[in-house]
Amino acid sequence: MVYSIPSIVRKRAQLLGKTGETWLNGLDASLATLSARWNLASLEQLPGGSESLVFSVICDSGKKAVLKLMLPTTDPVRPETLALKLAGGHGYAQLLESADEHDALLLEQLGQPIGELDLSIDQQLPLICSALAESWAAPVDPGLSSGINKADWLEAHFSNTPKRLRISPRPELINGCLDYLHQRRQAWRPETFCLVHGDAHEHNALLLTNDKAMRKCKLVDPDGLLFEPAYDLGILMRNWHEQYQHPQAATIAQKRCELLASITGVDAVAIWQWGVIEIASTGLHLAELNYELLGQAYLDIAETLLSSD
Repeated sequence: MVYSIPSIVRKRAQLLGKTGETWLNGLDASLATLSARWNLASLEQLPGGSESLVFSVICDSGKKAVLKLMLPTTDPVRPETLALKLAGGHGYAQLLESADEHDALLLEQLGQPIGELDLSIDQQLPLICSALAESWAAPVDPGLSSGINKADWLEAHFSNTPKRLRISPRPELINGCLDYLHQRRQAWRPETFCLVHGDAHEHNALLLTNDKAMRKCKLVDPDGLLFEPAYDLGILMRNWHEQYQHPQAATIAQKRCELLASITGVDAVAIWQWGVIEIASTGLHLAELNYELLGQAYLDIAETLLSSD
């Protein structure tokens, strides 16, 4: 079949070195093997995705499903697969089949991402938070990726990535984000950690297939962390960054933070801190991928919000 590899996926594969190149070169064989194993027909590539290729397929039952080919990982337990199994279709898409040796998942087909619908941000946030609340209640497993490791990665990201960039983030921003990470560590209660998505946003939140009233969505592409729920809400502070490109950016961000806290009952300070961390981290990563202008926009926003605290 004919398909294309989005530039962002190719770049991320290339960052993995030989492992990524092997994955790119083996895509045709993986598609053929999985189609035969799961009796899949009518493969049609779907748009979107920054770390995978996604196809609409028809199973031998006649039902539509989604085949996802993910970038390879060195983790012996793929967190996304484990997270989907633990959620069991509650808050996350239902997992139908998986094949770790091909970095592949077969998932229930959902409807449109809510980010493509005519919904305001304040209408989208409760839908995403409702799905998150369902998934936070899922059973946990020690095989989940530790959120503490994520925090360690972020600390290294802030400490090391600026040295490799063609843009120069201000030291005050980097130090402020490192200080926020330290404050989060001091406040953690690991016994309360739960299944955290790690990248819940409007394009990973899909309506149920026949939900014309737009009352419920499910999440896809979970990172699958064992962590504090506030981290998921920091992602929702990060997104819709265009709204912050405004003289009253700090006020707009504060209102969003208060809304998220009121919907979920999660501490607003934790949400704010993760929001600033995620906005700045995203800026660094975009610059690392050679999207310097967009990366700088995120860094400028993070600096504005940090200075308003």
